[in-house]
Amino acid sequence: MTLSTSAEDKPKEEDSPMSTWEWVFADNSLALSESMQTLMGLPERHERIAFDEFVGLVHPEDRKELRNAIFQAYRTGKPFEEIFRLITPRNEIRLTRSAGKLINSDEGQPISLFCTVTEIQERQNDLAADAWEQPYLFKLLSNNLPEGFLITSLDGRIREANTTFCHLMAMDHEAILLKDLQDLEFETHSASDHLHEIIAQGKHSFRLHVRNEHKEDLELEFKGQLCDREGQQFLYFIISDVTERTQERDDLKQNNAMLKLLLDSAGDGIYAVDLDGNCSFVNRAAMDLLEYSQQEMIGRNMFLLIHQGDNLDNEEHATDYVRQVLTTGRPAKLEELSIHRKGGQTFPCEFTSHPLIQNGQLVGAVAVFRDITRQHSLAMQLEYQASHDTLTGLINRSELLIRINRALNTARHEGRAHVLLFMDLDQFKVINDNSGHTAGDELLRSLADRLQSEIRRGDSLARLGGDEFGILLTNCELHVGEQIAEKFRKLIREFRFLWEGDKYQIGVSIGVVAINSHSPSAANILSAGDTACYSAKDHGRNQIRIYRPDDTGFMRRRGDMIRLGQINQALRENLFHLYYQELRPLQSEQEGIHVEVLIKMEDMDGKHLSPASFLPAAERANLTPEIDRWVIRNVFQWMDRNRSRLDALDSASINLSGHSLGDKTFLDYVINEFEKYQLPKGKVCFEITETVAIANLINAQHLFSTLSQMGCKFSLDDFGTGMSSYGYLKNLPVDYVKIDGIFIKDILHDPVDAKLVQSITDIAHAMKIETIAEFVESEAIYDRVKAIGVDFAQGYYVGHAVPLDELPLAE
Repeated sequence: MTLSTSAEDKPKEEDSPMSTWEWVFADNSLALSESMQTLMGLPERHERIAFDEFVGLVHPEDRKELRNAIFQAYRTGKPFEEIFRLITPRNEIRLTRSAGKLINSDEGQPISLFCTVTEIQERQNDLAADAWEQPYLFKLLSNNLPEGFLITSLDGRIREANTTFCHLMAMDHEAILLKDLQDLEFETHSASDHLHEIIAQGKHSFRLHVRNEHKEDLELEFKGQLCDREGQQFLYFIISDVTERTQERDDLKQNNAMLKLLLDSAGDGIYAVDLDGNCSFVNRAAMDLLEYSQQEMIGRNMFLLIHQGDNLDNEEHATDYVRQVLTTGRPAKLEELSIHRKGGQTFPCEFTSHPLIQNGQLVGAVAVFRDITRQHSLAMQLEYQASHDTLTGLINRSELLIRINRALNTARHEGRAHVLLFMDLDQFKVINDNSGHTAGDELLRSLADRLQSEIRRGDSLARLGGDEFGILLTNCELHVGEQIAEKFRKLIREFRFLWEGDKYQIGVSIGVVAINSHSPSAANILSAGDTACYSAKDHGRNQIRIYRPDDTGFMRRRGDMIRLGQINQALRENLFHLYYQELRPLQSEQEGIHVEVLIKMEDMDGKHLSPASFLPAAERANLTPEIDRWVIRNVFQWMDRNRSRLDALDSASINLSGHSLGDKTFLDYVINEFEKYQLPKGKVCFEITETVAIANLINAQHLFSTLSQMGCKFSLDDFGTGMSSYGYLKNLPVDYVKIDGIFIKDILHDPVDAKLVQSITDIAHAMKIETIAEFVESEAIYDRVKAIGVDFAQGYYVGHAVPLDELPLAE
């Protein structure tokens, strides 16, 4: 054990050799002077040893106090001085005094602890001084005692005091050693009488009223005893606080019991360790997660138990984050850490550890961990869904573009050749029209499985959307790619699909594109495949066409590319313009205006082009997310400019594309725009087509639920074309459904369309969702949908598209 000493009790050290050691925090090692190596009995060339190795050479009874003194110096920056015993490799015990101070960098950060060490020599001619340094007194004065402890001379002069008594008196050790017992009391002056009683009887108990340095009045119980050591007599006392704070400590015990109950009720696993990393507390959740009992954990090293398991061979490669906290005194946090259960299984968790400080000293650490297996699995699922088609399980367009880009890099830098097959099914619409979308979906799944079983190892099969597929053939020459394309053409032509007694035969049009060092980009390669595929359709379907840039037919198809150039220019130069079309309420007189925001693009002649003339090309080139962001940003800016006039606007509906739903950063962009402009979120309605929402259901659910909680509204466009519309509708927080115009335009003549509109309206109302009829182009259609109960009408009869700046708002 260690014992702090006052200046007047230090033995004379003039003739004692001075040694030094420096603890370098960066690598947790000690640099030893030559005389220090000699003092420790180490062999030559031991100038540097690990900190734990140094502590191992300290007497076991002194290690804890030495650690506490060092960590206290680290936290407070104050110098320290401690007496402790070293044990040499020859088992010789040497009593030493270390005086240390913290060394800081120029930035004020602690970098090392430098200590001077002096060996204390025995002096038999000074028994009075020597008595205080005998090992049995070191044990007697243990600072681990919960009670105060004093040693005094027979006249009451204090010679030693433990930490507990110093804390009671709110005095440091050196100040205590300047006091007599009589100096501490007030109200009565009986300490000297009690001292005489101890000397006369050998032991005696009594109480004193004392006042500490914090001006607190305490009642202390002293249990004193006379001792004799080699002819030197002294008194020692055990001191207990018997003031009202005893009751406070009882209350604290009750609070601790309540705290333990609360910790046991927590859902996160919690455990605490002492300075050696051994478990001192564990809550119920931790035991359940780790599958250990309390008896199996208390006293065990937690690093070896749950962070390393039984695999001790990997200990040097593992990181003990709790030990880092115990060493540095700073908290540690990990977003993901693997933890071992009792049976050896591991699970991912979020892990946090904090130091435990008691009475200004580091006494241990507490760790909190949370099982994130479900979140981990969900993240992997979301990542999978972002790169895969939900219907077939194949990779999607975005992932195929990534793989094409990788192949393009190898073509440019390694001279490799690859081929892309762009495939579009022929006669697929017949199946959807005759047997419904459920049959079409099943055909796509079956065909995807068949194609997947036939592709070469290392090739990639993707569903690009609808009835389009793509195959990336890696390390493949063009003539071989053409042969493989023919194999797939025959396979699909011979594929037979049976559905409820009907047998269907389909074909496929295939565009073949060579990928070499001259290929411009992944997007252009995919676009070239699209062009070649549709050229095959133009030549009679069930054909194969190889893309050749100088082919006149392909050049006509490349008109799309020209349009894409215009779109990119419009994005760069702000050549898009916002329009609106009114949604008129049919069942009530609502004061607010409902509008759908539309976008038009300005061409080189200043003409405003309709969305139908450029959005399909943008969709194929995956430019719609940029257009969506332009619309959102400019609508929000318009609302911000007209903030004082927004009372007249009930909602502005903004269309979103399928690519935006698949964009991981899109939701954050929308939230950031809302935060930037601080607009009333209830004025904004986002509109997505039913087919897009279903194709991206997981992403749609996440987007809808997040923005709905913020107050935004949602509308499902082109509703009713999917066979499972109602089933999906129940899973999305939708405010409006816009009935597909295909059912509205013939509603006066087709009773089936009228019944479908009636059905959609009734079911939507039952789900507290309002309906919108589009393509309302005559007064008769207007009156018919109003009679059915549709809530809003939109179309040329209600109003044409008008520039958004002309929207009439209240002044």
